[in-house]
Amino acid sequence: MAARKGYRATPAAAADEPADGDPRSTRRRIAAVVAAAGGWYTTWLFITAIGITGIPGFAVSIIIEWLLFEFKREVLAAGAQLTVGGVIAVVADTVLNGGGMWSVVLGLNNTDTYDMFHKALELGPKPLATAAAGGAVAVAGGAVAAAGSMPMLPALGIALALGFILSIAPHKLWHRR
Repeated sequence: MAARKGYRATPAAAADEPADGDPRSTRRRIAAVVAAAGGWYTTWLFITAIGITGIPGFAVSIIIEWLLFEFKREVLAAGAQLTVGGVIAVVADTVLNGGGMWSVVLGLNNTDTYDMFHKALELGPKPLATAAAGGAVAVAGGAVAAAGSMPMLPALGIALALGFILSIAPHKLWHRR
């Protein structure tokens, strides 16, 4: 019988755990569990959005997140190699997490941080110009944006970046010393 491949099979992972075999509870590992829960939550939001609700939706989201986690391990574990399944899992989880972050990102334009960047970098028309144009103005590429709202392409980039971080965070945090 072949030995089961796991995280403890690598010397780096074995050095991170006490000799008695019980994993150590550290702040990073707690953060890894929180990140994994966040990843599951975004997957659950997707599953409920497509119409699978209640206990079946909960079960499907747990199974999908577990499968994504196992496939992502192929490319994110110590000494791992790129595999098609692992790359697809990272991309799929990034998109699911990005979708879960979308409503949060769309609300960024209501924050002082967004206002700071908007005013400092002049990210779009000035408020007086938008009022004269009826509250909507043409931006690069011919798209129309409402006054004070974030254009969709930067919002997409931010959501996917956050989704990617949420996708890899459980793996990277768990094994970091």
